Amino acid sequence: MESKQSVKVTSEILLERGRPYYDCINASAISLIVEKINSKIENFSKSMNRKIFSKNWKRVKNKNFYYLNSHNCFVVDSSRVKCSRSKWVKEVDGVPVEPPNDYHIWQTWFHDYRDVNPLAVKDSWAVVNKDEKGIEGRWDIALCYFFSGNYYYYFCESGSIHSGSGLSLRLPVSYIGNLTKIEFVLKYNLIFEDLTDEEEAVFTELKKLYDEGNLEFISDKSPVLNQKIIELVNECYEDENKEITVFGIKINHESIVQAIKDTELKFTDELYDEFTASLLESDTKRVEINPYDEKKIIDPNRGHWELWFDEKDAESGIVLKTDRSFAARDPRADIKEDGVVGIDFGTKSTVVVFQNGSDHTMPMRIGSGNFKEEATASDYENPTFMEFCDIRSFLNEYNACSGRPLTSYDDIKVSHNAKNNLENSTENSGDYRAFFKDLKHWCISRDQRRIIRDKKRHREELPPFCELSDDDFNPVEIYAYYLGLFINNMYNGIFMDYILSFPVTYEKKVRSKILESFEKGIKKSLPSAVLNDKEVMKNFRIVQGAAEPAAYAVCALQQYGFEDVDKNIYYGIFDFGGGTADFDFGVWRKASGSETRRYSNVISHFGAGGDKYLGGENLLAFMAYEVFKENADVLRKCGVQFIKPDECELFTGSQLLISDSEEAGLNMINMKEYLRPLWEDGTHVSGTTLSMWNNKAESVNVRFEIDSDLLEKLMKVRIEKGVRNFFEAMLAAFSEDNAPDAEDIQIFLAGNSSRSEIVRELFNKYSEIYYPIISKKLGIDVPEEPKESDFFKIYPPLGTGEAWGIQESKGIYVDREALDSPTGKTGVAYGLIECRSGSSIKVISEIRDVDEIKFSYYLGYNENRKFKIISDRNIKYGKWIDFIDAFESDFEIYYTDLPEAVGNSLPVSQVRKKRCRIAETHNEARVYIRAAGPSEIEYTVALPDEIDKEQYITDIEKITLN
Repeated sequence: MESKQSVKVTSEILLERGRPYYDCINASAISLIVEKINSKIENFSKSMNRKIFSKNWKRVKNKNFYYLNSHNCFVVDSSRVKCSRSKWVKEVDGVPVEPPNDYHIWQTWFHDYRDVNPLAVKDSWAVVNKDEKGIEGRWDIALCYFFSGNYYYYFCESGSIHSGSGLSLRLPVSYIGNLTKIEFVLKYNLIFEDLTDEEEAVFTELKKLYDEGNLEFISDKSPVLNQKIIELVNECYEDENKEITVFGIKINHESIVQAIKDTELKFTDELYDEFTASLLESDTKRVEINPYDEKKIIDPNRGHWELWFDEKDAESGIVLKTDRSFAARDPRADIKEDGVVGIDFGTKSTVVVFQNGSDHTMPMRIGSGNFKEEATASDYENPTFMEFCDIRSFLNEYNACSGRPLTSYDDIKVSHNAKNNLENSTENSGDYRAFFKDLKHWCISRDQRRIIRDKKRHREELPPFCELSDDDFNPVEIYAYYLGLFINNMYNGIFMDYILSFPVTYEKKVRSKILESFEKGIKKSLPSAVLNDKEVMKNFRIVQGAAEPAAYAVCALQQYGFEDVDKNIYYGIFDFGGGTADFDFGVWRKASGSETRRYSNVISHFGAGGDKYLGGENLLAFMAYEVFKENADVLRKCGVQFIKPDECELFTGSQLLISDSEEAGLNMINMKEYLRPLWEDGTHVSGTTLSMWNNKAESVNVRFEIDSDLLEKLMKVRIEKGVRNFFEAMLAAFSEDNAPDAEDIQIFLAGNSSRSEIVRELFNKYSEIYYPIISKKLGIDVPEEPKESDFFKIYPPLGTGEAWGIQESKGIYVDREALDSPTGKTGVAYGLIECRSGSSIKVISEIRDVDEIKFSYYLGYNENRKFKIISDRNIKYGKWIDFIDAFESDFEIYYTDLPEAVGNSLPVSQVRKKRCRIAETHNEARVYIRAAGPSEIEYTVALPDEIDKEQYITDIEKITLN
């Protein structure tokens, strides 16, 4: 898209809310209006200085005073007001007065300058004053006095001293003091005779501004409008319905806009520095990536996105002329037309990879914006974490404009920063709800409401994810916006094509809501010039890619050298991540026939499953819960509570210990972090003293007794359950119909949790157990002494030393130091890119992207404390199944999503149940059930020969399975 018009050097900038320089330039633009008013004030001040304040004996028109420049004071006009012979007055006409404070100078003025002194009688040492009856007379004037003993002493102009009640007159004076001259006359409303009508009108307007507190006085300079009225002017600019009048000038949005358009903005050095810093650090403020270099805005071959605008953009702001030129770049010129981005939105971490004009896939640094530092593996695994510091401040900017709003990373943080801040949150337990650490888990929770309370104590109550309205605060959208900022910037360019992964178990409405949220968030990271171009935006899309385990299968099959193998490759994926374990089964083959023109390989996945509670973080919570349980007596005494993980059961005496409080959540985090070495590298932990929060939000030290051997055993039992379910799901997925020529099955371990030695040991164990079972189902002869290695080939997670060894043994070159090679975690994102629409890999799924997933549960009943299945996950929606007689009103439906239920030997204690009731019993009728959605079933009562006719005895009841 590069063209001659992609960069332009211009002296015009767009004043529009949301642009990085808006605040500093808006303030300067508003100051153009303020300067006009200040200029009028300055002219008035100059006139006052010239006509009044530089003179002596300038008469005040509306009050009884003269201004005397030589003494910087006002003298009472004795010819207009009676002065006292017996006492000093404290004020005259509302103006505070006092005795003259310099006798000799005042004597000079009343003697030597009496010809110019309008108060002095020309041929004597006296002043004219009115007596009590208003009759004018001559009086000796007392310039000052003092009290000694029982007498007052007066100094008169004659120099003689009078005591007692002499005939001398006391003449009051008002000194200006620390006030400026203008401030003094405004404060006491002193209007001079020599002012013109226009000047008097300006004085009246200034007096109003002064009384309203809108003026600022600096030394003897002209007063200026203070910040209060500048903000009022700014409000008139922001609010099109607001208007004020100053000096007869109507100030409203329209007049301000016109004034800005008519005036060229002069850059001071300070304003220029602020302007350039706001541009170069715009993405530093948004997401803490390195500032751009200064040539971004001055090099005519480069240019800055935020300076670019066209006619459509100009409609939303003001085009402002400046006295300097800048280089603006059309962001559309930086669109990666051949680029595509894959996003693996994970429970624990999120991975982003991309291609740009070639088949070479690269990971993208997310959550780390310091590009000057050498990249590390952690830069490519972005923790799915959010920290809410000031939601209202963030939303104020986020909603200010359609694209690339100037939000602040200080208001909402994500990724490594947020995760580290939570783990270090030891000073205030009240900050716990400011963190969102299980964003993806909330997306699939049907009835889970969330409370977020940011660090400013603002509260947001979130409904279940799928119930969010367009007006609700949506953390998934905000998280996607941050991903978009890391992806789309002036270092990387702009990407328009995105592929998002989903677990195989996500319902259609969840997938749709996540896609919608990601689309809104990532669009928000795009410049307005891109968003406003309808033709360009036709190319923007976010689509659902292959299921997460299937995407990993595509990546692993290629990385392990199965691209050119002529036979069908049957595979199983065990994706053991931080939150869940997902399974996928299918076949990989070379394309054939007419397929070869478009495709190189074809992957068909025909089975899936998972264990939603088997994840690394869930295992840590599982073990932490066990430690808390074993130390329950100590915790009761300390008032320490903890959270119950979803999979765990309550225990006797847990009533006071289990809580969903902030303190309980932090206690769980602290214990998980202490136990992490036991899970991640097998390091035994022992009894220890840990800091915990009690139910009074106080930090207390608790001594824990910890049995590492017991925890390791429990951990192994839980993982074994997941591995067993994987093989059961494999058994259900494979058949002679879909694997007629199977000779072996390649099992690929994925996810960081699959690195565990326990996982490999258990796979070796269950491979031996299930080899004869699955072989028999597929019609394969089993040797008398079978070896699991004859049938199952187990591959470690990509990126491990063992994986590199296998690859190198097949002649595949591996750069062990490279950070852009897929791993057990990042492989899903790589696979998304590899099997994108239009790629050389054809993906055939049993469920299309637009389809609803299969029913999620096995349904059954309790028989001798064993779970007996009446329907599996292949049940068709809307088809009635005979469940139980209708003799009694109450009955129970047992259900589970664990594949091991197929054997009818799963204890009912390990599955869940729903208690149901029918409105009417009937000896000859039956209770029928049917699947109504992935997690919903319906039941009714009908006679056997009437159920297909839709003739029911009772209304149809719907229940949701959790």
